[in-house]
Amino acid sequence: MLNVFIAIIPLLLLSAAFVPVTVIKTTLPADGAVVPVSDAPLDLAIGIEPNAYVLEVNGAPSGRIEGRGEGATKALTDPSDPWRA
Repeated sequence: MLNVFIAIIPLLLLSAAFVPVTVIKTTLPADGAVVPVSDAPLDLAIGIEPNAYVLEVNGAPSGRIEGRGEGATKALTDPSDPWRA
């Protein structure tokens, strides 16, 4: 039985897969490159109307997306639409 372990251990060591470890060199942005984040609350609301969605930011209407008909197709395909992602 001991002979089996003596034969298996070197076989297992030779068949082991070694994964190369590499270091990715990166640099952190300078202190001046940090974008300040406003702590002011942002009030977003989406209104659902029968034929459209209305987006309001801080209580003021900001955008409208038509839900049906020609306006819906135009809203999804118009490249000049500012709300298109």
